[in-house]
Amino acid sequence: MNFIRLWSLPPGVDNTKCGLAQQWLLKAILEVVMCRAFQNLPSALVLELFGDTSKYTNVGLNEFPLLLKGAEVSVLNQRLYTKSLTKSNDPQVRQWFMARERYRSIVMQHTCKLGRCVQPLLDPSYYQTAYRNVISNSVRLCYFKPFNGAKGFALQQVDMDFLVGLVSTDLQAKDAEPRQIARPFGTLQARIGLVLEWCPVDKNANCQLLEQGITAIPPILRDCGFNQSNSLIWTYDLRQSHLSEIGRPNPYSKSELDILCRFHRSLIQMFNLRVIILCGSGTERMIVSHETRRNRVDIELQGCVYTTYCEVDRNEITRLYMILPVSLSSLRYTKWTDCLKLGELIRFAATMTETQRIKGYYQANYRIYRHIIMQYTNELNGKYDLITKDTISPLILDWLSLKGVVYRDISKIERLGGTLSRGILLILMVLPREGPKQSSNPTSPGNLVAEQSYFPREDLGNTCDLYRAISISQYDDRDQPCVAKVQVICENC
Repeated sequence: MNFIRLWSLPPGVDNTKCGLAQQWLLKAILEVVMCRAFQNLPSALVLELFGDTSKYTNVGLNEFPLLLKGAEVSVLNQRLYTKSLTKSNDPQVRQWFMARERYRSIVMQHTCKLGRCVQPLLDPSYYQTAYRNVISNSVRLCYFKPFNGAKGFALQQVDMDFLVGLVSTDLQAKDAEPRQIARPFGTLQARIGLVLEWCPVDKNANCQLLEQGITAIPPILRDCGFNQSNSLIWTYDLRQSHLSEIGRPNPYSKSELDILCRFHRSLIQMFNLRVIILCGSGTERMIVSHETRRNRVDIELQGCVYTTYCEVDRNEITRLYMILPVSLSSLRYTKWTDCLKLGELIRFAATMTETQRIKGYYQANYRIYRHIIMQYTNELNGKYDLITKDTISPLILDWLSLKGVVYRDISKIERLGGTLSRGILLILMVLPREGPKQSSNPTSPGNLVAEQSYFPREDLGNTCDLYRAISISQYDDRDQPCVAKVQVICENC
C-alpha cells in the first residue's frame, strides 16, 4: 500500500524564520488549496468547506483537517473526523488505519531493541538528588547554599492590578495603538510559575477569564492540576495566547519589549515564585536576565535533559528557570515522549516547591490508558495481532517501568492474563487510585469496566497479588538500572 505526500513546507521555513503560529497559518492556507485541488478530504468535510461535493471522487486521504490542528480539538471530535475515512470509495483509504498500525508496530519493535531510560516513579528524593548532583558538579554554583523551593519569601504589598496598569500605561506612551493586556492568572503566593508563548486554548472553558482580561489557561495545564490557588501563569507578551493573535508576527518594538522585560522580572522578584517553567522559545530571552543565564545547568530526569538557569542572591540559589523542551501548542495526547517530558518537569517543580495536587503525568497516563484499551479491544475484534514480550510497544514498556515492572516480569503478566494485552489491562485496573470517588478496595478500583464485572473478581485479586510481588521487590538484582533502593509510588493522575 503506497501513499503520496502532496505537499509540505520547505525545509527553510522553521521556527527561526517563521513563528509557530505563522507556520500553522501558512499550513492551513496550503491545506485549503490542496484539499480543493486533490479532493483529499472525506466528502462530508468537502461539503462543509466548499459546498456541493457531487463532482468529487472522495478517494483522497487526509486524516484530520489541518485547518483545525492549530486549535484545541477534543479526542472525541478528532475520532469523528478520522472515522469518516472508513466511508471512502477507495478501499486503500479504508484500510489506512490498519496500515498505519502495522507500520507503527514495525517501528516499535525496532525501538524495543534500544536501551530504556525510564525508571520507576520514585519518592521525592529522586528529584532532589538529581538537582544536588548537578549543582555539586558546577564550578559556578557548587559553593552556594542549596535551593529550598518550599521556603517562601517576604512578600511586598503590591497589587497585581496596579502592576498591570503601570505596564499598560508605559506601553501606551510608546504607541498610540490601544494595548489589550492579559492579566496573570493565579495567586501571588504560588511557588510555581509558568510563562506561555503562543498556544491554543479552549475558549468555552476560559470564557470568564477572557471576559475579565485574565490569561486563558491551556487545557493541558488545567488537566495537570494547575489552578488559581497553586500557580501563577502569564504570557511573555501579556497578550492572550490563542490562535486569533497570529496575524501580528511582531507586535512590539524594541522599546516596548524592554518595558515587558522589566515587568516580568519585577513580577518575579516581588512575589513568591521559586520554580518558573518557560514554555516556548520566546520566553527565555524575555524572562531570564543576562546575569542569570551565566548560571546554566542541565538537569536529567528519566533520560530527558532540561536546561535550567539558577538565580542567585548573595550566597544562595533562590530561583530556578526551567525550559520546557516541548511545545504546548503542538503537544497532543498521542505523543507519549512529549507527555513524558512535560510530566517529569511538572513533577520536579511540584516536588521541589512542595506544591500539592499537581498531577504531572495526567497527559501521559491518558495516552497510555487509551492505547492499552484500544489494543485489547482490537485484539478481541481480530483487527490487531496479539502483542508479545518481543513486540510490545516501547510506550507500554516505559509505562510499566514507571509502575515498577521490569522487562523480565512481563511474561508473568502474560501468563496471568492469558494474553499480554489482557494482563496489562488487568494491571491498569488494580493500580491504587487517588481521589474520593475511588474505592479503597484494590480489587475494585472504581473503574467502569470493573463495576460491570468485565473481569472475574478472582482475576483482579490474582493481579493485585502479582503486582505487589513484582513492584515491591528490591531492585538490586533486577535488569532495570536504579541508583538506590527506592519506594515505588503508583501515581494515577
